[in-house]
Amino acid sequence: MAAHDVQATTTQQPVVQLVNRLLLDAVNAGASDVHFEAQEQGLRVRYRIDGVLQEVPSPPASAARGGSPCGPRGSTGRSTRR
Repeated sequence: MAAHDVQATTTQQPVVQLVNRLLLDAVNAGASDVHFEAQEQGLRVRYRIDGVLQEVPSPPASAARGGSPCGPRGSTGRSTRR
């Protein structure tokens, strides 16, 4: 997929935009593979570059839902963990 194809996805669902952006970043970084790991706190993303897994900043959970980068819509900001 060419960079202009990724940019043309602005009309796509937010999760499609997020995955396209992560994959394009991985290609630009020279990654041979991308690891997505669902965790309780969110999504862990790592790129394998020169044989070494390197963690990249995780996107906010709201990015895949199309919400605000500050938090999910209607969030009180309070943790439900005890």
